[in-house]
Amino acid sequence: MKIKDIFKGAATAAIAFGASKLLPESIAKPVGTALSKALFSPSGGGGSGSGSEAFVPRRVNLTQFGMGTYAAGSARSDPIKQITTNPETILSEWDYRLTQYARRAYIQKRIAASAKV
Repeated sequence: MKIKDIFKGAATAAIAFGASKLLPESIAKPVGTALSKALFSPSGGGGSGSGSEAFVPRRVNLTQFGMGTYAAGSARSDPIKQITTNPETILSEWDYRLTQYARRAYIQKRIAASAKV
């Protein structure tokens, strides 16, 4: 027994159970049968087709969206930013950042003090 058959049987039973709980007994069985046939028939159940009109997927043209495509394993990305390990450069950068923070805090304090006056 295939796993597909197990799920198909479970789904059919669930449809029959739901139809029996929601609809009167006289129409529950025909509606449940029609629903399960519509879900599990190869043609999708919509219409009187014999199954020869099966769905045929089409190729998607991604150029209309402006997206380039690459072969598997050959995608490109931005180069990784090089992080310095030089201690003097790191110290000077942190010194610059702390100075900028202190200047902004000082300016904010002066603006708040002048607004109170």
